[in-house]
Amino acid sequence: MIFFPFLEPPIFTSKPPAQVALKRGEISSLCCEATGSPLPRIEWSRAQQSSDVPLGIEENGCLEVNTVIDNSEGNYICRATNRFGLAETKTTVIIMPSIVYYKTESRSCAQGIK
Repeated sequence: MIFFPFLEPPIFTSKPPAQVALKRGEISSLCCEATGSPLPRIEWSRAQQSSDVPLGIEENGCLEVNTVIDNSEGNYICRATNRFGLAETKTTVIIMPSIVYYKTESRSCAQGIK
C-alpha cells in the first residue's frame, strides 16, 4: 500500500485586521500565520498603484512597521504560498496625526473693589 501525504493549499490561521491605526513614532508588527501542506512560505509586500513592492520573507510571519519613516502609511499584503496554492490578505496602515499639547502659564488678572 502506498501512502500519499495529505496535501493542501495555504489557509490563514491568524492575520492582522483590515485596518490598523498607529501613532507617528510607533513601531508595530503585522503578523500572519498559515497552515498547509507543505508548510506555506509567508511573504510581505507593499501594494503600489503599478505593482507590489516586495518587503521580504519573514520566518515568523511578522513584518515590522516603523512609523518614524514618513512613507509607512499604506496597504500591506501578506501572502502565504506553497505549490498547491496561494492565500492573500491586505492590511491598511493609517498614521494618526500627532497631537501636541502645550502647557501655558495661567495668569489671573483681578482687581479688588474699593
